[in-house]
Amino acid sequence: MAVKRRVSTKEEHITNEILLIFSCAFVAILGIIMIDNMFKNTSTALTTTFVLAVLGAVLLLCCAAGVVIAVRGKKQKNSRQRSIGLNFAVFSAAYAFICLYASYFFIDGIKHLYFLVPAVAVVSLIYFLYPSDFFAQSIITGAGGFLLFYFSNRMAIGYISTAMIIISAGAFALLAAAVVFGLILKKKRGRLSLAGKRFQVFPSNANYAMYFVTCALIAASLALSIVLGPERAYMFMFGVFTYLFVLAVFYTVKMM
Repeated sequence: MAVKRRVSTKEEHITNEILLIFSCAFVAILGIIMIDNMFKNTSTALTTTFVLAVLGAVLLLCCAAGVVIAVRGKKQKNSRQRSIGLNFAVFSAAYAFICLYASYFFIDGIKHLYFLVPAVAVVSLIYFLYPSDFFAQSIITGAGGFLLFYFSNRMAIGYISTAMIIISAGAFALLAAAVVFGLILKKKRGRLSLAGKRFQVFPSNANYAMYFVTCALIAASLALSIVLGPERAYMFMFGVFTYLFVLAVFYTVKMM
């Protein structure tokens, strides 16, 4: 009976977290729409940029306060206080990022945020409901899709910037690191040791072949988009997200 109660409590906690994340994402989208309208109005654009910068700084202070609350809750072994502090810190940081990103990148930042906010909400859903190996693949695929979107916009201007070259090099380095990380986990059956403690990073029955295929697919899409140009980058972006949908179906069926 106690085991059933613990399982029920865990499921309720996951449901509450998912509802909170999607509610905050919905509020964020409404805010982004409002900011977008203000940016398009020449009389309010400059003031909006300044207000967003100030609000972002205030939210960062709120994030720090949330961390303090969470640490105190942990020391006092108060799980409720720790959870409230942690959620407050995370969502304050997320809203601070939105404000500062929109303030710095202006209209381009708004375009990116229309994509980023729903993507983060979906990735959070995957984190709570799906195995960790699929979560890792969704991060890799989502980041790859966002980079392809970025590449298609930048290359449409007619040149490859220094920033794009640096981002591309960083992306390929991270993909190589992800492959090495996957090989280590495969050798150790998904477990890693840190500070004398063992952590089950991937499930023991993780599909490593699919994980490596995902890394290779994203690397190939990024490389080909740089070579073939903006139109192909846009096509590869849709292909990558279609692949992510197929992965979601595959893991959903596997969990049944």
